[in-house]
Amino acid sequence: MLTMHPVASSNIAEIGYDPDTKQARVRFTNGGLYAYNGVSLQDFEKLRTAPSVGRYFANSFKSAFKSEKLEAPTTTADDQKRRKADIEAFYALRDTVVNAAIQAVDRPSTANADLQEAGETRYDALCRAVSAYRSHPLYAHKGPDG
Repeated sequence: MLTMHPVASSNIAEIGYDPDTKQARVRFTNGGLYAYNGVSLQDFEKLRTAPSVGRYFANSFKSAFKSEKLEAPTTTADDQKRRKADIEAFYALRDTVVNAAIQAVDRPSTANADLQEAGETRYDALCRAVSAYRSHPLYAHKGPDG
C-alpha cells in the first residue's frame, strides 16, 4: 500500500512509494499527482533523503523514470503562497531548535543569563523549541529539506 509523506519543498507537497508495484508518486504543490513506475526502493530513498527533494527530483529523478499524470493541478497561486509560508515557518522552527541546542551546550553567555533571569533554564528552552519543531506537519516526513 502506498502512503504519501509531506516534504519541505516549494514545488513538491508529498511523495510516496509502493514496494509491491515499484511505483513512486509525487504530488506537487499545485495539486498535480504523477506516478513513476519501475522505481526501486533505493531510487526512492535517494529522493526521500535528498537534502533538497525538489532539486533532486528536477535534476535526477524526473528524467530517470517515465511519468503518468494521475490528477491535474488544482491549487491556485494563493494556495502556493500559503504553502511557501508554511515551509518558511518550518525552517524558522528548525533554526530555533538549532539555536536552542547551541545555547544548551555553550558555556554561560548573555543569552543563557537572559533565559535564567526569565526563570527558564536552557534545557526548558530547548525542550520547548524541539516540541514546537516536532509538532509541525512537515516534521513527520524527515526534516527541513526533506
